[in-house]
Amino acid sequence: MDLGLNGRTALVVGADLPVGRACARLLADEEMIVAPVEAKIYADGGAAALSGVEAVDVIVSVLPPTPEGFLGDIADEVLIASWGAIAAFAAICQAFLPGMRERGWGRIICVGSAEAKGLTDRAADLDRIVGLGALGLQKNLAGEIGEIRHHGVVGTV
Repeated sequence: MDLGLNGRTALVVGADLPVGRACARLLADEEMIVAPVEAKIYADGGAAALSGVEAVDVIVSVLPPTPEGFLGDIADEVLIASWGAIAAFAAICQAFLPGMRERGWGRIICVGSAEAKGLTDRAADLDRIVGLGALGLQKNLAGEIGEIRHHGVVGTV
């Protein structure tokens, strides 16, 4: 089936993670130009993902796993770094959403975990906090994108 992705550019953030690798491979199979970026850019605020990539049609963000444990047991710097992934995802969206609108086509996909919605009781507090942050950002983006839907941009979690 032709998904109409041939020749479009995809930025896959977290392409070094198993799910990110699979996403990058599937998009390449659709003959997309794939710009793979390692998950470590989340620690850089997303800036490393932006260098050298100009026009992006698809953003796939695979959030890095959070350390196990409960909130009270996690060091402050780990908490801040985990939350920084959400800010980096927002910065990446800010950088490329205007171009998507201009070209009249774009997709923003955030890959997370069902743990964020509390569907299991196995999730540690930090996993839920980060997951809910990503979910909230994506929901906000979906609302913003919904208002500009006539520009052909779609977001999903």
